[in-house]
Amino acid sequence: MKERPILFSGAMVRALLNGSNLWESINGQTKGAAWSDNPWVWVVKFRRVSA
Repeated sequence: MKERPILFSGAMVRALLNGSNLWESINGQTKGAAWSDNPWVWVVKFRRVSA
């Protein structure tokens, strides 16, 4: 399976920067908890299904 490049819109980039800034303001001083200490981001998506 060929991987496709990930494209980010302006709104997605702003959300990512806001999230990383918030994370750093809360956890940035704790050793091993800075945003740059763990570059992996998990996305959990849900979709509504009818029963």
